Amino acid sequence: MGSDAAGRFGRNLEQQMGMFLNTISIRAKVRKTLSFKQFISYIQNTLNEVLANQDFPFNQLVEELGASTLFNVFVLSQRIDSFNDIQMIPEVDIEPVSLDSGYSKFDLSFIFGSTKEGNLLLSLEYNSAFISVENVHTFATQFMNTLQCFTSYPEALLRQSPEVNREEQDKLNQMMKSTLI
Repeated sequence: MGSDAAGRFGRNLEQQMGMFLNTISIRAKVRKTLSFKQFISYIQNTLNEVLANQDFPFNQLVEELGASTLFNVFVLSQRIDSFNDIQMIPEVDIEPVSLDSGYSKFDLSFIFGSTKEGNLLLSLEYNSAFISVENVHTFATQFMNTLQCFTSYPEALLRQSPEVNREEQDKLNQMMKSTLI
């Protein structure tokens, strides 16, 4: 999976204005013998290792590996209300603008947000050429059920995730197959 990491590496960027993002690629194995709590710790360690090397140019990584893409699933986390925290500049009006490009850059994107009140928000963006609305709905429902289960019982093993009926499992398998490289 992939994500963005903010960063300004190098003295030549210290005085530059603008937003600097690095695309990072994350690979981790899901071991069903781990508890959810252990899995989160494993992912956190993996992410820390990736972030320690985020200054390696993503384009160069793609070229050296000879791959046209390193991930099909993208994860983004942001504070939804962070715009309100911007210190206003006198005589400049700033307002949020929602942009819809009309297409998905990845097969599946998870866009997580949180509010000051602590609410977790999730938006799914998907490539409709590979994934149907019905499959996204099935996936989102199962994802939320699984998340609710494991946040309520963090010591539960991953193999103890909520049961998925056969029809839902077939839909999820089809969706995952359609997003594989």
